[in-house]
Amino acid sequence: MSEEDVLLFQELGRQIRESRERQHLTREALAEKMGIDPSHVWKLEKGKVNMKLTTFLKLYTLLSLPVPHRSI
Repeated sequence: MSEEDVLLFQELGRQIRESRERQHLTREALAEKMGIDPSHVWKLEKGKVNMKLTTFLKLYTLLSLPVPHRSI
């Protein structure tokens, strides 16, 4: 994974965490809504894992986040 990719995943994770907190959701509550383990939510928020497209779409739908974009 390139350094640019790492920075992108860290930024996505920051947005996920901030939105989750604004909505007063715990990691456990978000994980339950998504059907995943709370430790996986933590890893996503820290940008530690490359998320699947289905996970990404589910997160962004549940949290009502705008889909980020970058130039290729």
